[in-house]
Amino acid sequence: MNPQQTNKAQTGEITTCDVAILFCDLRGIANFWQSASAVEVILFINSYFADISKIIDAHQGVINQFFDDTVLAIFGLETGCQPVAQAIKAALAIIAHSAALDKTNAVPSAVSIGIDFSSVQVGTLLDTNAASYQYLIMGDSAENAKSLQALSCTLGKQIILSQEAYKRLPEAIRQHFINLGEHKLTAGTEPTIIYGNEKTAPEPSLAA
Repeated sequence: MNPQQTNKAQTGEITTCDVAILFCDLRGIANFWQSASAVEVILFINSYFADISKIIDAHQGVINQFFDDTVLAIFGLETGCQPVAQAIKAALAIIAHSAALDKTNAVPSAVSIGIDFSSVQVGTLLDTNAASYQYLIMGDSAENAKSLQALSCTLGKQIILSQEAYKRLPEAIRQHFINLGEHKLTAGTEPTIIYGNEKTAPEPSLAA
């Protein structure tokens, strides 16, 4: 645990934190966007984001951004959190939630998830109108997580981890991920080894 990492960053402060960044995309709903009314889309997205927020919070994560049907979350801002393990457990819970949606709704709701780990500088941006704030992550970790998520679609895996994230997993979770070889994450960077989940279905014992 980083010695400075004792609390969430306060407004206006910059702190260095060891964090896992999770980027999640809701796939397969393009036809729904085209055929549903604006009210149906808003109701579905609001319900979906509310459920995902509960999952992230239950695993000691913080939602940093919603955009269209994507979610960016940070793990490791809370004292005592094992950021990558918590991010994996949140990811498995999100996958289970999406599988349940597929069974109960006419809306396809498969997800793809990328997770990176890095030591980053974190600041806060105050929204004076909403009396709330958003975390500002300085570094490449958020872009890396987004690139990993994109690769999950290409490689047919629900979860893709960076090598740094993989190295910080407990063995009980690590054994469920396989080496997918070297891939470039962002422009101008060297290829790095990535890892994908071996099974398409979540492991209930890990998602708890």
